[in-house]
Amino acid sequence: MSDHRLDTARRHSLFLARQLDNGKLKPEIFLPMLDKALTDEDFQAFADWDKIRAEESEEELARQLRELRRYVVSQIIVRDINRISDLNEVTRTITLFADFAVNTALDFAYAYYQDMYGTPIGRYTKSPQHLSVVAMGKAGGYELNVSSDIDLIFVYPESGDTDGRRERGNQEFFTKVGQKLIALLNGITADGQVFRVDMRLRPDGDSGALVLSETALEQYLITQGREWERYAWCKGRVVTPYPNDIKSLVRPFVFRKYLDYGAYEAMRNLHRQIRSEVSKKGMADNIKLGAGGIREVEFIAQIFQMIRGGQMRALQLKGTQETLKKIAEMGIMPSENVETLLAAYRFLRDVEHRLQYWDDRQTQTLPISPEQRQLLAESMGFDSYAAFSDGLNVHRNKVNQLFNEILSEPEEQAQSNSEWQWAWQEKPDEEERLGRLKEHGFDAEAVTARLEQICHGHKYRRLSAHAQPRFDTIVPLFVQAAAEQNNPTDTLMRLLDFLENISLRSAYLAFLNEHPQTLAQLAQIMSQSSWVAAYLNKYPICWTNSSARSFWIPRLIGRHSPPPFQTASKPAAAIPKRKWTRCAISNTPKSSASPSKTSPDCGR
Repeated sequence: MSDHRLDTARRHSLFLARQLDNGKLKPEIFLPMLDKALTDEDFQAFADWDKIRAEESEEELARQLRELRRYVVSQIIVRDINRISDLNEVTRTITLFADFAVNTALDFAYAYYQDMYGTPIGRYTKSPQHLSVVAMGKAGGYELNVSSDIDLIFVYPESGDTDGRRERGNQEFFTKVGQKLIALLNGITADGQVFRVDMRLRPDGDSGALVLSETALEQYLITQGREWERYAWCKGRVVTPYPNDIKSLVRPFVFRKYLDYGAYEAMRNLHRQIRSEVSKKGMADNIKLGAGGIREVEFIAQIFQMIRGGQMRALQLKGTQETLKKIAEMGIMPSENVETLLAAYRFLRDVEHRLQYWDDRQTQTLPISPEQRQLLAESMGFDSYAAFSDGLNVHRNKVNQLFNEILSEPEEQAQSNSEWQWAWQEKPDEEERLGRLKEHGFDAEAVTARLEQICHGHKYRRLSAHAQPRFDTIVPLFVQAAAEQNNPTDTLMRLLDFLENISLRSAYLAFLNEHPQTLAQLAQIMSQSSWVAAYLNKYPICWTNSSARSFWIPRLIGRHSPPPFQTASKPAAAIPKRKWTRCAISNTPKSSASPSKTSPDCGR
């Protein structure tokens, strides 16, 4: 087979060279493929899939899917190395093929067991049931690599039984279907493998049921769903065509109705685990998991989705690039920062694919061999590996810098907290605390009594394992902020009332933890106006809004009479909420560079 595009590409791929040398790619089939991006129609036309299913030829189905993968991956390599395609075409083509392979295998497996046991019927709807397959991770976002595994979750609508003579429960029926689907794709034969199938993201992981009903999925997410699973389900996409309610079940779990600042902490914890693993295994050259790698770009996109997606449905997207573009379009992050991230993401993903083209292996680690390094550099448009390495480091450094600005914990907050920790400890030194409180101008006995009341109160003791550490972080900072005011005791009492009032809403605690720069302003307001302090206690949503903090609330400071919209006979507590909540509907200013510098409203 003679074609200059093949000669260029085979230098950069041992896998492609083997296919060409072994005659595995028929010229009459392969060469026309190089002239266009592949679609589902091309996959459908590759073999007589209906005939294979009708004949129940499992061996032939497995062979044809593996042969089709050989053509698809080879086509992607040739077009990409020759710069005919771009990143979007590469990832979309392999993801479309994954969708096709999953549905083809599912159709076969379903028909196979339907002939054996009959059609599964819903217990309540009395209608035929089908298995829905949810693609997670990169498969969900149309972002697969050429050598990716695929993360799947199997869900069926409702419990019931099959209607055949050999009756089986729907759970058992769909478990068998799922097992055969996995075997058809994951099994290694003389023709290779279609996709490695990873089912560990399902509820309870390897110890959980292979398939579950929609009701079981909903109950799991409500009662046991963990923070990292929100991150995983953010990209979840149903790839099968059958009716289901999965999207409506998952949406409230992933996207909270309020602005969820607790997502920062969850993302940090997940990133710490990854960093620890990278450090242990010496993976600094891993362009996915290492500092400034692909995962950090993905984290930046998803942190905004986690926090704001419940209120801003436009952010409920699957792909990293489309999400970043939407973030810039909505003014949530400066467009120049987003462009930096997009450029780095495309560069890193191109590198990732070239690493995998070499021998069709799922790797993100830079090569050691001088020959491979030079070939990698050339395939990325550089004359030398040194020049390529410099360009790579520029991108990684920019990504890591932005990542740290957005997700790193503020050092000033940690330092301030430790300096005032004496005010709020599990077993405080009472003599030291009384002395220090007096030194800072507090009524030491009154403040100590209030702190002890909170510590032993039912609200504090009812706080969740996530909320209590946030509460514990804020108290010393409130003491510090109150000490700066002319009336520290009154200020602190109002601050503590406010904190105790919002304590059972973790969103507010997370907001104060993530925006410590607002605490001094809050203390100043509390010190100057008991009326505003009472109002913020009733409507804490106003404090989470940047416009309220900068404009509406300061206008009320120092007023001894009620504001214009309140009559003398109407106490503050009776003011209709609609009169005030206009302060909480404005969006974050477009100049905001990162979530640490923004303070949009979060749900009450």
